[in-house]
Amino acid sequence: MALGDYLYINEALNVPKDVRNQALQRCRKFWWMDYNPSASEHDIYTQTIGRQDVGFLKTTYKDNFQIAPAERTQIESYQPVELSKIAQFYGSASEDTTEKFIAIQKALKYDTDKNQVNFPLADLKELVRVKQNEDTGTADKFKWMVYGLGERMAPEGVIFPNVTWITEFPKDCEKIYYGTDFGYTVDPSTLPKVGIIGGNMFIDNKFYQPTPTSNDYINLLSQHVDKETSVWADPSGDNGGRGYISACRAAGYKVYACAVFPGSIKYGISVIKKYKLHLVGTPEMRKEQSGYVKAKAKVNGVMVVTDDPVDANNHIWDGVRMTAISNRL
Repeated sequence: MALGDYLYINEALNVPKDVRNQALQRCRKFWWMDYNPSASEHDIYTQTIGRQDVGFLKTTYKDNFQIAPAERTQIESYQPVELSKIAQFYGSASEDTTEKFIAIQKALKYDTDKNQVNFPLADLKELVRVKQNEDTGTADKFKWMVYGLGERMAPEGVIFPNVTWITEFPKDCEKIYYGTDFGYTVDPSTLPKVGIIGGNMFIDNKFYQPTPTSNDYINLLSQHVDKETSVWADPSGDNGGRGYISACRAAGYKVYACAVFPGSIKYGISVIKKYKLHLVGTPEMRKEQSGYVKAKAKVNGVMVVTDDPVDANNHIWDGVRMTAISNRL
């Protein structure tokens, strides 16, 4: 990496700490970075923005005088009733779930035409808009907090919220397993390496890219495991997970089909949750840790988190789940 006078890092939360540090130590004059605060905890918050030689500037879409109307509309479509001024007047910021629920219901039922409480016109217009957000299903507290208000927040319903980020897989893991998830033209194929030390699980994903053919997948696989290593895979998939598994076996690799059964997704998640999780902090791993969430459903006019996982941002996790179930971790 060469020396440079100036350095700019975009979406810095997604850039591994070691990469950032290597770049910063080679910057001779001035550097700056930006990020959306889409994580509640990060080393940038604790080790960078508090430094005496670092200036910190927080801006939102309202500070962007060049924002297009369509961009503003999209961002404001995330705002939920809960975070409207009228709902907060009634107590939606309460930590008591019952009080919060009552406050949100009062806001939802408030008659903006009669306006009995004489709220300002701007608050009434906001309430009309956020009610529409709830009706159309665009309301999203996480997106509004992060992209609308610029506040730190982890997505609601994150399935694995408590993790430790590490820079490398430990060398003293005696129990090491591999799982995989097949991706074809859009979704990525993954190969998480899973290590167990006592009650700790360590995860290091080895590749993350689509493999349109089984040969593409085998070429990637061959760069990371030998033919004596067992790899557990999901046999399902529109393009045929079993076909990929058969091709790998024909090529001499020990790729096996995991038992998939009704409820196996929630069961696999429960197995993983038995452990303290330590994740090698690649951008893809960070994306899936924060992005693998529970689904939402509308209850009494408001979107709430359910117990069902969303089938997205789970390609690494599916590979971990395959090996966790198959090896009875």
